[in-house]
Formats: sequence, structure tokens, C-alpha cells
Amino acid sequence: MKLARLGLYIDEDLSKRYWSYGQNVFATYLKDILGRLRIPYEMVTSGEHLDSGQFDIIIAAFVPDTKAVGEKILDFVKKGGAVLSLANLDQLAPYFGFRKGETLGAGYASYDQEKYKKLRYLKAKPWHSAAGENTAEKQTGSLLNSQAPLFQQFPLEKGIFSRCTVDIAETVVRLQQGGQPLFHDGTPAPDGTAEINDYVLKVDDMCEMDWEHDRQRTETNQPYFAYPYADLWKEVFVHYLVELSLAKELTLPFVWYWPEGVKGVAVISHDSDYNEDEHAYTTLRLLKEAGVRSTWCMMVPGYSQDVYQRVKADGHELAFHYNAVDVDDGFWGEEEFKQQFSRMQKDLPGVEIVSNKNHLTRYEGWGELFEWCEQCGIKSDQTVGPSKKGNLGFTFGTCHPYFPIAWGTDHNRFYDVVELPFLTPDINTGKWGDTSIIVPFLETVKNVDGVAHFLFHQIHLHRNEKVREAFFKVVEEMKKRQFEFWTGNEVNKWERLKRSITITSVTDGQVEFDADGTIHDFIVYIPLHHDNEAQYSETEVVFGIPCIKAVCHKDVKKHELSS
Repeated sequence: MKLARLGLYIDEDLSKRYWSYGQNVFATYLKDILGRLRIPYEMVTSGEHLDSGQFDIIIAAFVPDTKAVGEKILDFVKKGGAVLSLANLDQLAPYFGFRKGETLGAGYASYDQEKYKKLRYLKAKPWHSAAGENTAEKQTGSLLNSQAPLFQQFPLEKGIFSRCTVDIAETVVRLQQGGQPLFHDGTPAPDGTAEINDYVLKVDDMCEMDWEHDRQRTETNQPYFAYPYADLWKEVFVHYLVELSLAKELTLPFVWYWPEGVKGVAVISHDSDYNEDEHAYTTLRLLKEAGVRSTWCMMVPGYSQDVYQRVKADGHELAFHYNAVDVDDGFWGEEEFKQQFSRMQKDLPGVEIVSNKNHLTRYEGWGELFEWCEQCGIKSDQTVGPSKKGNLGFTFGTCHPYFPIAWGTDHNRFYDVVELPFLTPDINTGKWGDTSIIVPFLETVKNVDGVAHFLFHQIHLHRNEKVREAFFKVVEEMKKRQFEFWTGNEVNKWERLKRSITITSVTDGQVEFDADGTIHDFIVYIPLHHDNEAQYSETEVVFGIPCIKAVCHKDVKKHELSS
């Protein structure tokens, strides 16, 4: 099968007009979804490029709602192209015998696999049936409590026009980063389990989950956010896009999240609150006993040099823990961030500080934290996570690392910071969760192949036997499921290194690629049409699609595919 020539259409002039008013073009986030999997694509910045003959499939992500663009889209399809429209191109609704419906806020959708039976969306633009000539369509999935399909597909002469009712890009961004810049406390849980309106602005004040519909409870009645909706939406998007390419007898290969042989990735991090050396020595002993390397987020004034030397000697990562909490003598501001970071750099000579996590998950605004990280050379952040007993888990719809997107005032650029969200602070303190959350968290992470990131403060590991028991229980359950323990910096390095891979060609016999750096043992999956699956002795089902698996190395630019 040949490689599909994919174009991502984000109109440049329309984007600039939106940005001139400080509005968002969150469709830009599709670059990160495609980029993380290294799905080959080229940008389309104007409708004038649609008739160039260089694309098989166009993702209409952010396009003018004009008659002229609509006609160019239709012409592209009629000549044999495939288009996937993402909650837009409403000017074409009458052509297909539909009418534009009202824009919907938060709701739920389902896709055609059990894994995707419940998907929270934050914006949808349905089409409703009306009298017209071209009413024949294929529907996939649905908006729950609505007559609208999730995907509609219309054959048109030689091509295919498809439309997704949900704005997937905006939904994912808002789930991961919130819907607005943070200026005020969020809304607490009605059952009193998550009083986030505590006069301390934190990242979970931006949570876009629903307290009633998005939480489950464990056997001990511990509530938790149970659904990594953002990760699931990314899979649905890729699944539909690949199926669209296969329908045209083409394929869209992608690079897997993790290297060959890695069955799962776990991160244990610590925050050095109170900075007592005895807390650190206890934690070092426990980590050695468990056989785990971890990330140590250090808050000024930090530990003694002896502790730092032992942390480094044991292979752990030394990181930054920015304090912007008033009662702990910190405050929110660029100069304060840089002063604290400079102090930590002086205390850690020769150490490249790559990661940060904010004390108490303090947060304000939209992206200034990431700007400060960029300016200080910090490559990864771990601030995104829960702070209350009732909002643990997949609070932001994801357990995958990602590059955050800026607000429209900064042209929705990507910050050069890998965000690595965590699932829960210390288990068994009585303040947060108990051990009943461990297994459901790990099983859900496994289901979406993300990162199981758990936070344990050194002070609680030192003082509380129940927390120590919980720590060993977490490690035991992780090892049982074949998670590997990485530091935050190792996740950061892999995410960046993987993005050096470019798949250049796929033929029936081989896959060709370019890759820089020291990357090795990365996996390329080549999706197959179900009719072709029998031609290959070994295939794997990924995102619900049969694929050929190719384990590649950066010094071999071609990989032969065995049939």
C-alpha cells in the first residue's frame, strides 16, 4: 500500500484575523496530535492549494466559511480526494441535504468500539437532516441524547467527504489546559470531597470535567475522575483518519508512543516540602529497597549537599519545585520564579535542571508558567494534577505527555515544554486517596498506553507508615503490569527524540524514514486494510486497526517488511 499524502488545512489569513482579536485557533493543536505519532503530513494554508494535485486527504481543521472555499473543497472531493471536516464547513450542509444546527456545549458521544462508548466533548456543531438531493451517508458513532451522528461520510463522484460533529482539537485543549485563563477559584464538588475554592489558585481550578458524570467510586467509596477523554479523543481521531486512508487503498503509518520492549512507563516524583534531610534519607532507602529511580522536585532552600550527592549517585533526577504559595513565603511572579530557580541552580552545580513541578500545583493565567520555564531552560513541567481527595485521577483527561498550546494573544504557538501530568499525591495520608485507587489508575493508564505518574512527598514517606505501605503497593502493582520506571527527564528526552523521526515512504516491501540523534528501537506501525491482513503472518491491532509492526533503528534508513 502507498503512503497517503495528507494535508492539514489551517487557513493562514483567517488565523491571523482571529489572533488580531485575541481569539483562539485551537485547531493548531492537531499538529501535536499528528506530530507525536509522527504521522506524515504537510500544512495547507490557503484554499488555493487544494487544486495542486499533491494531496490525497485533507483535514479541514480551520477554514473560511465561504462559498469559494466550499466549492474548492467539493471540487477536490469530486476529483478523487478525501476530506475530513472537523465541526466546520457549514456552508456545505445544504449541498448534502442538511442544515446547520446550533453549537452545543459540553456533552457526551460514543464511537464504534467499546473502548470509546463514552467520550466527553466540550464543543459540537451538528448538522440536521433537511430535504435535499444528496442525503445518502454513512454514519459512525453518535452524540448521546441527540439524533446527531459523531461522524458522517458522503461519497461524492470519485471522492469522499467526511465530517466530525465534535470539535476534537478544542475539546482536547480545554480538557488538558482549561477553557479560560485562571483568575478565580473553580467550582467545588457538590458532595464536599473537593473544596477547590480554597482561596489558592491551582491548576485544578481549570478542570473541565463534570463532578457527577465523569467520576467513579472505588470499593471504599473513594471518588476519582475515571476517564482519560483527551487521550481517547486522540485515538478516535487517528482511527477515523486511518480508516479514511484505507478506504482509498492508501495507508497512514505512525510511530508508537514508546520504544520496542517497553510495556508501560511509570514515573514516581517527590516534592521536598519542609526540606528535612532525614525525610530524604528515608526516601532514598525506600527507593533502593523498591528498585525504583525517581524525580526529586526541590524547593528552596532544599537539602544538604550530602543528600544531593546521594540522590545523584542513586540515579535519580534532581528537579525544581517552584513555590508560589503565600503561607509558605512564596508568591506568583516571573522574577520570583527566576530567583528561586537561580538559587536552586547554585545549590546544584553541574546539574542540568530539566523538570519543574509547582508547589501545591499553584497556577494562574494561561501559559506564563511555561514561558518562565522556557526562559530558564526548563524542558518539562509536572504541575498538572489534582490537589483534593475528590478530584484525583484523570482530572485533565490525559495521562500522556504533551506540548501545551499558547493563548490566541500568542498566536496559539506551542510552548517548548513537555507537560507530564500526575494522577495523585500521596496515598493513605487520609487527606487524599487510599490504596483502592491504585489498580483502577494503572489499568486505565495501560488501556491508553500513557504514563502512570504518582507523587509521594518525602515528608509523608518518612513520617507515615501507611504511606510507605502504599508506596510499596504502587510499585508492586506497577511491576506486576510490566511498567518501567523512568524519570521525568527520560520521558522528556524520549518525547523530543522521537519527534526527529520522519516517515518518508511506504511500499509493499519496506518503510523508509529519516531520524536524527541517538534514537533506536522505535516502532513504526503500518495500518492494513482488513482484506490484506491475511497476507502477513504477524499483525498487531493498534487503535482498533490491524497493522504491520516494524522495529526501526536510526542508522538504518529502510526497514524491510516481512510477509
